[in-house]
Amino acid sequence: MDELVTRTVKLNVQDEDGWEIPLEDPTTAIEFSLVGRLMTKKPWNKKLMTTILRRIWGVDDGWNLKILDQKENNCYIALSFKDKELYYWFVEKRPWLLNGGVLLVNQWPISGVWQSARLSCYSCWGKAFGIPLRLLTTKNIEKIISSAGVALEVDFESAKTSFWRNFVRFKVEIDVDKSICPGRFVLGDNKPTWVQFKFKKLSFMCFKCGMIGHDKAGCDQPLLSISDIDGKDIPVLGPWLRMDDTTKDCFEATRVRTDGSTKKTLAWKIYGRW
Repeated sequence: MDELVTRTVKLNVQDEDGWEIPLEDPTTAIEFSLVGRLMTKKPWNKKLMTTILRRIWGVDDGWNLKILDQKENNCYIALSFKDKELYYWFVEKRPWLLNGGVLLVNQWPISGVWQSARLSCYSCWGKAFGIPLRLLTTKNIEKIISSAGVALEVDFESAKTSFWRNFVRFKVEIDVDKSICPGRFVLGDNKPTWVQFKFKKLSFMCFKCGMIGHDKAGCDQPLLSISDIDGKDIPVLGPWLRMDDTTKDCFEATRVRTDGSTKKTLAWKIYGRW
């Protein structure tokens, strides 16, 4: 036994010859296969997930699902597709919202080791509202939206066009293991100006801590807020982060009415936090 252990410890690839080279490309085994990460606090099993995906897709056949592992707030799955059109459609529509959870997917790694799949980011379109006129240049816009994530694309024609429509479209890669960035302060006309971010495909997220994968009711983290000139806490997370919400920004959402008039609070104290 001791001799066997000694030989095994000393064994390495260089010590052996005669490895067979497969005639077929080994990557075909993982073609049209995905690794998924379902971010949720709810328990899942294969039957439940298969039932929900069939209901969402409207497709019963041509794909298979396997539970790979379950850890705290995460369920890892394998998905394989026989139909490449269904595969590409599924990838294009990511991330998926499933019964109180967010499903991120990515291609199966070439190494064959599913744990090495990149499952911490997804890309989405957004809009930045309120950028001061003097900062409307491509370089400045990229710097501003870099707070929201890794900038992938900026839809900027001219300062005039963006100024009159009061927003700039952008595409970013969001890190789901960090709190979503609701906006940031910039210096406009010698005073702090809030630039509000809104996102087109804002997945299931918490309007308390800003993390994706759970809601406010199940969150034990402190509320993310900023302070106005009077020291009042202004929540920065809410439905106004969705692109289709008509509320201008977090400050408009917390307007207070006095004697029939509307008073808008302004944030000054934490210029530069975002």
